[in-house]
Amino acid sequence: MSDRVLTTCSAEDLIIHKVFAGRDRDWGDVESVLIRQRVRLDLGLVHRELRPLLELKGQPESMTKLDALIATVNRRLSARD
Repeated sequence: MSDRVLTTCSAEDLIIHKVFAGRDRDWGDVESVLIRQRVRLDLGLVHRELRPLLELKGQPESMTKLDALIATVNRRLSARD
């Protein structure tokens, strides 16, 4: 057994970084995280941390895009339940 430690970021941190980057592939990754981590995500934290970053970047519309993606994922997953 190894004594190595692997530090990773949380799903929330990954969403924040991906939305901030905002590339097409990043949005696909965000959708995947939303699907896989659906009930475990602290979306309030994502919003609190991401909103000021997007304002500094001059892209507050990315928050609206994230909210729309969250709603779409929730609808699709609810239809499956």
